[in-house]
Amino acid sequence: MKVLSIIIISIIIFVLTYMTCNDKKIKKASICSGLAAVLCFVGPYVVDLVENFNRKEEIKGVNNRTDDISTKHVHQSSFEKKENVIDATCTSAGSYELVSYCECGEELGKDTYTTEVLGHDYMSTITEPSCEETGYTTYICSRCRDSYVDDYVNALGHDFVEEICIRCGQTNKTNEDIEYVTFMGETHKPSDIATQVSVNGWINDEDYDIAGQTYDGGIKITIYNMFSALDGNNSSLLNEITSEIHYALNVHAIESLDKEDQRFVGKFVIGKDTDSSPSTATISILLDGEEKYNSGEINCYSLDIEPFDIELSGKKEMIIRIVCQHKGNPLIIGMVNNE
Repeated sequence: MKVLSIIIISIIIFVLTYMTCNDKKIKKASICSGLAAVLCFVGPYVVDLVENFNRKEEIKGVNNRTDDISTKHVHQSSFEKKENVIDATCTSAGSYELVSYCECGEELGKDTYTTEVLGHDYMSTITEPSCEETGYTTYICSRCRDSYVDDYVNALGHDFVEEICIRCGQTNKTNEDIEYVTFMGETHKPSDIATQVSVNGWINDEDYDIAGQTYDGGIKITIYNMFSALDGNNSSLLNEITSEIHYALNVHAIESLDKEDQRFVGKFVIGKDTDSSPSTATISILLDGEEKYNSGEINCYSLDIEPFDIELSGKKEMIIRIVCQHKGNPLIIGMVNNE
């Protein structure tokens, strides 16, 4: 408003001067002086107006930048969390992911770590030897219950004084009464309720092989899985079942026999009640952990399984191992006399 008033007054003064004066020089001077007066009065206000405008624009820009900074969120790691945890076992390593999160819940990154295999933690139970039975130590893992038998100790033998053993009180026996081989137990894997393996005696005139022949003595091993047996021979279930039968050998008693009698001789046959099971199996005999016999793969139609003839002298343990790929009906195997 001030600027406008000054301009109007300057114009009025200029017009009056120009119209009342006839001298051209004075007229030109009045024009110049009028313009100069306008510039003198108006100039400071124009400069001030421009500066005020620029100042407002700067303040507006600063306010806008402040709003941008205040509203932008920067992610920062606030806490870590273990995820996808797989526990280590006795035989396999474990793992987990350590995930970093912002306080807003955004996942920022993760690292994968492994944990070491635990290894078995075996607890031992010692069975002391007696006069006739071998001693041994049973090892059972406290975590997974895996077990094995080791550290065999020979039977002590009797210490007879006047035909009576001073350790066990037994009277002197003839050679026919000595136990050369002692049954120590059996293990089967998997050891669940569905897998069942039975070890019984082979009974003459009751148990026959698939050719209809019977044998005087031996053992009969029946292997089956309850679920696949329910479906019969058409079952689609295939289960690997490993069975081991452990025997302790009386080293001193065996070495007291004639050379020809220090051998384990016989053969394996398929029981007639196998009923065309589609299962297959491999049988091996181990002495002190070393394989001495392997039948190769057999099935319910195997008539001529390779017989075995194994030297026992100096050996402490014998294992009969059967690895069965089981399907359908039970697989019945007889370990019998070769005659």
